Amino acid sequence: MATTNSRLTFAAIAYNEVLLNSKRVAPYVLMIVCSAAAVMGWVRGPAVGLGWATNSDFYIARGLKAFSFLLGPPLFSAVIMGDPVIRDFRLGIDPLIFSKPINRAHYLFGKFFGNFFVLVCCMAAFPLTQMLLQAFHPTRMVVQQAKVLPYFKHFFFFVVITHLTLAAIYFTVGTLTRNRKIVYGLAVSFYPIYVSLMLLFVSPLTIRWKIFFDAFLLNSGPSNNGFGNSAEFLNSYVINYTPDMILNRVLLIFGAGVCLTIAYLKFTPFERAPGKKHFSSLELLGAVSFQSVRRFAAVAYNEVLLNSKRVAPYVVAALCAGNAVLWWGWGPATGRGWATNSDFFIAGVLP
Repeated sequence: MATTNSRLTFAAIAYNEVLLNSKRVAPYVLMIVCSAAAVMGWVRGPAVGLGWATNSDFYIARGLKAFSFLLGPPLFSAVIMGDPVIRDFRLGIDPLIFSKPINRAHYLFGKFFGNFFVLVCCMAAFPLTQMLLQAFHPTRMVVQQAKVLPYFKHFFFFVVITHLTLAAIYFTVGTLTRNRKIVYGLAVSFYPIYVSLMLLFVSPLTIRWKIFFDAFLLNSGPSNNGFGNSAEFLNSYVINYTPDMILNRVLLIFGAGVCLTIAYLKFTPFERAPGKKHFSSLELLGAVSFQSVRRFAAVAYNEVLLNSKRVAPYVVAALCAGNAVLWWGWGPATGRGWATNSDFFIAGVLP
């Protein structure tokens, strides 16, 4: 009976998180962004120019790896996973929640898996859109016989497991600090930190160790990300999960478990984070002077602060950065000898 009640409590908390997210704007925005990214990769990707089949096993996995790393999911994870516990304490409903027969495990794991389910549903818009696009056959685009299983299989292997670990990191940081700014700061710093680690420590290693230490498995599959290989070879190429790749996934799952264990051990339900007193710029500047220039500066600065607490600016920034990387790595300059920092290419991309 106790075990059944525990399962029901966990399920109720997870389900409640799904319901709460269904009333937020962010999950729907993320779904639209993921679906749009799939369409953009289908229309503007290198497949048409190089004769690659857009639904070949190689191209499905390639697109999912690029999506997982470049097109925003590391930031999307922070938006969905960083806030669940912070929200309860910010609204002051934590005493009511813990007045019920709910222990830390029910609360934390229900929160985590409920929100992670929402995150996976948002990201699943990418492979689902890719799968539906098989019905269209534009001129010069190679499309093989319709497939279903590879989309789900590669999505789980290359995307879900990777972001399970990222989600656990963001959730743990948000739970223990109860500060959204720290979570979003960590998310924004993800790309510089990860790229620096890859360049400084992983790039000198052999291909086997590169695969082992690469959370996104960008080094797996055909050499040079497919460039330099014939279209016939890539269109018949089948992605096999090697022992190194499987060990990499196991390590990531273990890392997620470690993060959640830390959150469970360190979380104290009734301990509030120290309150912060916020001073508006108008109060500080008004004490000194009421000059019009300073009033203007105070109002403008206040708008910047307000926008720093919204999700939309971070999503827009992530999209802009992802588009820049996409054009740099997969744009028309690739294979044509165009300099990516030439005046012509810069002016052509910016509009």
